[in-house]
Amino acid sequence: MYMLSGKHFQAEWRSGRSRDFSHQALDKCRGRWHSGKGASTLMEMQESLWKRLLSSNEDQKRDELRMDCEKLFCDMFPGFFDAPGIKSLPEEEVFAELVMDLRETGNMPCYAYPDGITFGIYKGDAGKLREAVALVDRDWVQYFQENDRVYCAFDGDRIVSFCILDDFGRHEGLHIGGPGCVGTVPDSRRKGIGLEMVRRATEILKEEGFDLSWIHYTHVGPWYEKLGYRYAVRWNRRGIVPD
Repeated sequence: MYMLSGKHFQAEWRSGRSRDFSHQALDKCRGRWHSGKGASTLMEMQESLWKRLLSSNEDQKRDELRMDCEKLFCDMFPGFFDAPGIKSLPEEEVFAELVMDLRETGNMPCYAYPDGITFGIYKGDAGKLREAVALVDRDWVQYFQENDRVYCAFDGDRIVSFCILDDFGRHEGLHIGGPGCVGTVPDSRRKGIGLEMVRRATEILKEEGFDLSWIHYTHVGPWYEKLGYRYAVRWNRRGIVPD
């Protein structure tokens, strides 16, 4: 059974919520104890109490995380919603930012991928890289510059999946990076290659001492959730969208 830390329990107790609920729970227990239902009922009531406190604490954590992420988002991308490309997006489209706290993350699960696939930082000709990017999205080609660090999956000497290892700098005392412009060429999709590539790219950021890994401007949030990323902010062309 989950037990709240002393600090979290004390905060709940000072607020009066724990006292009120625990007194009610114990009163019910006493009545059931005298009726012969005994210790099992007491244990059930204790477990119910802890679950309620846990739920309240997790709701507070989610609210705090959302507030922190909204602040980080605005700090990392100032004037984002004033950009012509954002203002011209369709009204109904909602995009997302996702985040992973690399300070708390253990080893992510590996994904199976076909034999012969290898992974690594791209060190070849930029033109060849841009050809692979164009197979995914021609508008992205402009974002792949000569000095960018690009992590790739290869099938032989062919690039089949790629991402830019972005460094967003320090914000609110946190060093933030993330895989950007993530793509897999059409004939190599749905084989686990892209997921394993992003997993390895995220591990590199963790090893390099980044505090957070941030996924910027995506509409495939559930795909990143498979790796352990969590929704940070949802937005449309008008601004941040409330949950």
